[in-house]
Amino acid sequence: MIIFIVLATFVLVGGFTLLLLSALGDWRRLAKSFRAQHKPDGKTFTFRSAAVGMVSYGNILTIGISDEGLYLGLFFPFRILHPPLLIPWNEITAVREKNTLSQRRYRVSIGSPEWASLTLPENIVNEIKSFMAAKHATSDEPLVEAE
Repeated sequence: MIIFIVLATFVLVGGFTLLLLSALGDWRRLAKSFRAQHKPDGKTFTFRSAAVGMVSYGNILTIGISDEGLYLGLFFPFRILHPPLLIPWNEITAVREKNTLSQRRYRVSIGSPEWASLTLPENIVNEIKSFMAAKHATSDEPLVEAE
C-alpha cells in the first residue's frame, strides 16, 4: 500500500511538473503549430541540452537537422505533454549569439515577429550553419547575428 502511494505521488508530482514546464516554456505553443508527425531523416544528436523559451532541458533532448526542418524530441520518460516538434527552416527568423560565462549559446527566434525561441549550444548551431550553407550556397545572409 505504501509503495502504491509513493508511486502515485511520484506520478502526480512528475506530471504536474511536466505540465508546468510545457506551459512556462514555449513547447506547448510550438506544438500547436509544429507537432512532428514523424522523425525526419537527417543528422541526429541525442541526450543534448537546450532551452525552449525560458525552460532548460538538460541532457534529455534529441535534436535533428533535416531537409524538413529542426526536430526536437524529449527522452521517453519526459515526453508527457511534450510532443516532438519539427520546426520548418522558414520559421527560423534569426540566430543570435548570447553571452554566457561558461560557453557560447545561441538564441534561435521562431516567427516574425518572434513568438517563441530556443537556446541552442554552439556545436548544434555549427551543424545547422553547415547544413544551411550546403543547402543555400548562394545566400549572402549570415545565419548568426551578434547580440
